[in-house]
Amino acid sequence: KRKRLLRRGKANILAYLTSLPRTQHDPATLTVDCSIFSPSIIMMTVTGVFREVGDRKYPLRSFHRSFVIVPVGSGFCIINELLHITPATSDQVKGAFKTVEAVAAIPQVAPVVSPVVVPAQPVVPGMGADIATQQQMVTTLATQSGMNLNWSERCLSQNGWDFNRAVFVFSELQKEGKIPADAFIK
Repeated sequence: KRKRLLRRGKANILAYLTSLPRTQHDPATLTVDCSIFSPSIIMMTVTGVFREVGDRKYPLRSFHRSFVIVPVGSGFCIINELLHITPATSDQVKGAFKTVEAVAAIPQVAPVVSPVVVPAQPVVPGMGADIATQQQMVTTLATQSGMNLNWSERCLSQNGWDFNRAVFVFSELQKEGKIPADAFIK
């Protein structure tokens, strides 16, 4: 049975994912856990509750998706993914889909994950990254790296406001001991 559910190759994976029923996810139940993050590999899981969309009332289900992602060129590639679906627990059923406004705003689409290389698109000022977005990126980088806000902004700016590239460059320079101590003084 395991081998029957295994999908390999871009075309087979995409065909299988697009054959899944349309779903509606409860955004309040979504969690993302990045268990490993390094310049060479990212391992993360996404969990939550969803229901199938249709005329009849479908039971709520819980999902757990695990991804193994590696950098390839200037982008990333999902080299392994595991999707596990179970009936929702009674606690999940009680708490799911309670905010009507939030549910109505969620587009109802089938899940699609492409296991191909996606080139990273740098965010450049004047090309869609407003000041608020840049400030959020600076704050997030400062939190993740331990650098102060000035050095975090400098790192992002020098990497074309491409957050993933800035994190990668920071990690590499930190390994080499090339980041000065004053970058970490708050």
